[in-house]
Amino acid sequence: MPTDDDQPTGRDLSVMWRTVTVVAVVVAACISGIIYGVTEWVRLVARVETVEKWQAQKEREAARELWRRERERPSISPGIK
Repeated sequence: MPTDDDQPTGRDLSVMWRTVTVVAVVVAACISGIIYGVTEWVRLVARVETVEKWQAQKEREAARELWRRERERPSISPGIK
């Protein structure tokens, strides 16, 4: 004996589609949040690497300048007159 509960009503379909829509929006928001987090992390890592390279270059230039100044400085030996 079939009952009326076997066939979905318009209200049941409306609730179902609303639920599917809400779940889809939540999943999309989670995925976009993960993508945003990963891209920000990659940008931060790239920025840190760039600063480290710049700092190493600056230190090399400072060491080269110090070496040049030491080389150009007149050496005064105590035994030579």
